[in-house]
Amino acid sequence: MLGLSRGNARSRLIRLTREEPGEDAATLEALFGPLGESWTSFAKNKLRILGWPDGVVEALRGGLALTLASVIVSAPEEHHARLIGLAQQGVSRSGLQAEVQRVEQQTSEPSAAATVARKLSSCRFLGGLKPDERKGIDQWLAKMPTILK
Repeated sequence: MLGLSRGNARSRLIRLTREEPGEDAATLEALFGPLGESWTSFAKNKLRILGWPDGVVEALRGGLALTLASVIVSAPEEHHARLIGLAQQGVSRSGLQAEVQRVEQQTSEPSAAATVARKLSSCRFLGGLKPDERKGIDQWLAKMPTILK
């Protein structure tokens, strides 16, 4: 409507909320009026949707409730499609929240690489090594891929 891409629309709408009403504001009022919401209310409360991943936005366009979409978007993106499917099957908002919490607990466990990095950055750990253990770690580190050096 304003001749903007989705990426530029957000910043433009935010700017418009701070400016004196003009031609663009009148265009937006005409667009949002029949929807029962002012464009300024949309910009302040729902504009974040423009930054959401395409899959969630498409689900919204397909009829997914905003309350459910906002729960889904809080999960890691690789889980969105499955969560959208659950919502479309009738899972409640609290059910989706529980599933998002379960997913976050699974992904919050440190990876093996994170555990090794934590130990190797610990002066206490390194100081407690026996000479042969330290030599073994140094040899292992010498074999690391270049990207990690």
